[in-house]
Amino acid sequence: MKYDIRAFDDFKTKIGDVFVKATESVRMIDPQSTDTNISRKAVHPTWKHVQEHVKTQLFDYVSNCTPSDVLHVIRETKTREYLAQILGNIAGYAVCKDVKFEDIARVIPDFIRAELEVATNNPDHPFRKNYVKARDRLWFIEKASPA
Repeated sequence: MKYDIRAFDDFKTKIGDVFVKATESVRMIDPQSTDTNISRKAVHPTWKHVQEHVKTQLFDYVSNCTPSDVLHVIRETKTREYLAQILGNIAGYAVCKDVKFEDIARVIPDFIRAELEVATNNPDHPFRKNYVKARDRLWFIEKASPA
């Protein structure tokens, strides 16, 4: 797992995650365990103590963020950014089309719907390339399931 620790502040907020993951990924086996299957052998009591100690003593340095948490935040942030851009562009588009402010919500959706119909039904329209570029740029959130 990549923790993206690049600065001291990153270290302070994420080092607990690194140690917790390390103590969960590595096991010290109890030599008294009689099971012949290594995956079922009991964890040594000392290792259990180390795991618990890391979780409690480094609690202030654990972000507890999962990759899906991060993807959810990125998806929501990008969604808000694109909506703000859309609304800003609609304002300019409405002015260019001489649409009065009070008529924007009624008139503009028809203009946009007509343009989208042309753009999505024509395989040579630049919109298709723009969509592919956006999909390629945002591939990591496209696969993430919306919360």
